[in-house]
Amino acid sequence: MRRAARARLIAAAFDHGQIPTIACFNKASTSLGVDFDRLIAALQTFLDDYFVPVWGTPAKLVKVTTFRKGAWAMAFLDDADVANALGYHDLTPDGLPLSKVFVKSTRAVGQKVSVTACHELAEMLVDPAINLCATGPGSVFYAYETADAVEEVEFTIRGIPMSDFVYPAWFEGFRKPRRGSKDFASPTRRSSITPGR
Repeated sequence: MRRAARARLIAAAFDHGQIPTIACFNKASTSLGVDFDRLIAALQTFLDDYFVPVWGTPAKLVKVTTFRKGAWAMAFLDDADVANALGYHDLTPDGLPLSKVFVKSTRAVGQKVSVTACHELAEMLVDPAINLCATGPGSVFYAYETADAVEEVEFTIRGIPMSDFVYPAWFEGFRKPRRGSKDFASPTRRSSITPGR
C-alpha cells in the first residue's frame, strides 16, 4: 500500500450497474508521441471492439482538462511518482478509479505512451478497487492484472500501438495448459504462461 493511502482511508465508490465515464486529461509537458484525440479514440475502439467483448467492462472515455466530479479518471503526467513505474491504477481523492500514465518516464525507457495507457485502462476496468486476486499453483495469490503477463506484446488500432491483455481463462487454474490461447494478440499461440510470470 502506498504511503499516501496509509495516511487516510478511502472508501472505493463505483458505478454499480452503470457504464462509467472516464475523464481523460493530459497534464504532461512531454510529447505523447501520438495526437491526444487520436489516442482517446483508439482507446475507445480498444474497449468497444476488443476488450469489452471478453471482459464485459464497458466505459465511455471523454477528453477533459482535469478531474470531473463523479467520473473515473485517466491522467497523463510527466514523471512517475513511484520508482520505476510507467503507469499504475489507483483511486482518486473521491474514491473513484484512476489510471496514471507517466509520459516522460515511459518515453525515457523507449516505451510507447499508448501502450502504457491501454495497459492501465484495461487493468483499471477489471479491478477498479485494486483488490482482486486469483489463487495459483501452491495456493499463491496473484493480483488480477490483465496486462502484466503479456505486457511486452502489442497490436495496433488505426496505427496506434495498444497493449495485449489476457483472457479470464488465464486466471482460472482449472484450465489445462496449452488448451488454446489465453491472451488476445496471439489467438493461435498455445499459451503456457503461469500467473505472476
